[in-house]
Amino acid sequence: MTSIQPFDQVHTIQQLYLKTDPSAPVINNDTADYANNGKHFWNLAIRTTPGVTKEDLYQQGTLYVDDPQMRQAMSEALRRAEGVTDVTVEGNQINYTWGR
Repeated sequence: MTSIQPFDQVHTIQQLYLKTDPSAPVINNDTADYANNGKHFWNLAIRTTPGVTKEDLYQQGTLYVDDPQMRQAMSEALRRAEGVTDVTVEGNQINYTWGR
């Protein structure tokens, strides 16, 4: 059983950075690398080095949303979300920063 139909799945790229060193991501996750044939799963756990907490990280993300209405609704929701900044829409992409 799948929780969402393949045509509604969103290709997601997330890069996590240390707030103290934003020069390179500590984690780069692109769902296109492993989510195919209707098998799409979100990251539910992130492992970092000992001593690094979620407060030490921020995320830059890209969502690829083909449906224009869904893309608009998602970008508007991100703009209203606490901690989310730099929301832009370029073609079918929604780019954002969270937790900076």
